Amino acid sequence: MLRSKPANEEEAFLQDHFSPDQKWGFLNKEGQLSIEDKYDDARDFSQSLAAVNFQGKWGYIDKSGKTIVDFLYKEAHPFTDGFAIVRSMDDTWSVIDSMGNIKSNMSADRISIADRDIIKIQKNSMYGFLRITGDTLLKTQHSFATSFYDNHALVKYFNEYRLVSSQGKVTPLPYDKVYKISSNIYRIRKEKSYGYLSESGREICKPSYSYASDFLDDMALVKEVDRYILIDKQCRPVTSFSADYVNMEYLGDGLVSFLKNDMWGIINVKEEIIAEPIYDMLYRPREGMLAFGIDDLWGFMDTKGNIITKAIFPLVWDYHEGLARVVYPEKAIGFIDKKGELVIPPYFYEIKDYYEGLARVQIYR
Repeated sequence: MLRSKPANEEEAFLQDHFSPDQKWGFLNKEGQLSIEDKYDDARDFSQSLAAVNFQGKWGYIDKSGKTIVDFLYKEAHPFTDGFAIVRSMDDTWSVIDSMGNIKSNMSADRISIADRDIIKIQKNSMYGFLRITGDTLLKTQHSFATSFYDNHALVKYFNEYRLVSSQGKVTPLPYDKVYKISSNIYRIRKEKSYGYLSESGREICKPSYSYASDFLDDMALVKEVDRYILIDKQCRPVTSFSADYVNMEYLGDGLVSFLKNDMWGIINVKEEIIAEPIYDMLYRPREGMLAFGIDDLWGFMDTKGNIITKAIFPLVWDYHEGLARVVYPEKAIGFIDKKGELVIPPYFYEIKDYYEGLARVQIYR
């Protein structure tokens, strides 16, 4: 049967909306459904509000499930610094506050919050920055742009990397490559050598390393000549590892993975073996726990190398708010705590990590 022609953009959009059989709700850490599973889609809680989709339209609810911003939008994103980005049915982008009041409207392909009062705007695959008031901070003529960190953002203008201050000052950077900021430090490359910049663009380590990792916490792993060295944020050596280690990666929390006979192990800053090289794969630590893989199954250890749970899971995710999602052999997802004990049984169709004490969930019905 032919569908009638939609009367307007909103009707056309809703006519193509797919409503899943398994609706989304929110689960608390006791494993109880705290907010009814009645939404077609949902995003994580941020600043005590979550964007949810009801019958094709997005709005926002609080932790009691009360609607705070009405279901009006084609698209809605998490709150940051008191503001959120929404997209109207006529494709106008808006910045709203936590009560749903519109602070500004913008015409663009996409926008996102870049800082407290700065919006990153995308038009025709080019980026720029506007104040929330609508005033231009940086013209939309850059092929790449990050959010602001410590009042600076990284952009690329043709082949030149630049730092832009929150006041609009532009500083060219004379490097072949500037990587996204990590732990308030930019990794840089000039020709075939690597170094580091501060968040304001001050050169901390001149490009002299044949290899350099991003900073995690307050350390990074670099390579000079034939050996790996763990350095601090002033580029001072913390540990110079034996030249016997030919392949290493910095995991964070003072731990470095090393490859031996095609298997991974872990060593600390004192060059003490934390985990023997028996693992196919290692994740970075999260909340003091890290996942390891053996023969296509996954388990967890702590940062001292103590095994929390053996490699029994087909799939795992990092710990978040004290719990980790794990897939059981029957393909259902549950949560374990930091003792490796099952605290929320695996009976969900889909579930995401906890944010602000609540997790998005679809339950078999």
